[in-house]
Amino acid sequence: MISPSIFKAYDIRGVYPKDINEENIKLITKAIYTHFSKIIKKETLTIGLGRDMRLSSPSLSKAVRETLLKMGATVVDLGLTATPSVYGATLRYGFDAGIQVSASHNPKEYNGLKFLRRIGRQLDKVCKGNGMEKVKEIALKKDFLPEKKHGKIIYKNNSLQEGIQESLKSRSFKLKKEFKIV
Repeated sequence: MISPSIFKAYDIRGVYPKDINEENIKLITKAIYTHFSKIIKKETLTIGLGRDMRLSSPSLSKAVRETLLKMGATVVDLGLTATPSVYGATLRYGFDAGIQVSASHNPKEYNGLKFLRRIGRQLDKVCKGNGMEKVKEIALKKDFLPEKKHGKIIYKNNSLQEGIQESLKSRSFKLKKEFKIV
């Protein structure tokens, strides 16, 4: 069961496991994949997938990953990472889309999904007025593309560090001291 109230202006979010859980996130993921396949006009998408450090994020991320694979996607699992790192990796590596399992600044009992697609050298965030209503409609009607043969998975757990290095290379300043990101 998917509650229509979890579809927010900038993400899909609710209390775990009441509003969002491993079962309904599979349906939501199918809706996201269906939406992206239709607007990108590609049958097989490459999607970067990240997750935050909430206790429910590993199991929700696993459900998203397995669903995307069943839809035929190439999933680049970015592991534990920040939302901006998923967005940056989507652009830097040329993924078709990116999905982050996170409820952002909301209390720990919440979780959800943030997602976007890449258009050339730009990112297009799905939000109210820009695709969220369509994803909601697909999810509630269960009007998904059919599952395909199994997709493939790539693990890339260093996207944050690579993004930082790339940013530092493009700057014209030099650091006086080295620093370590923890």
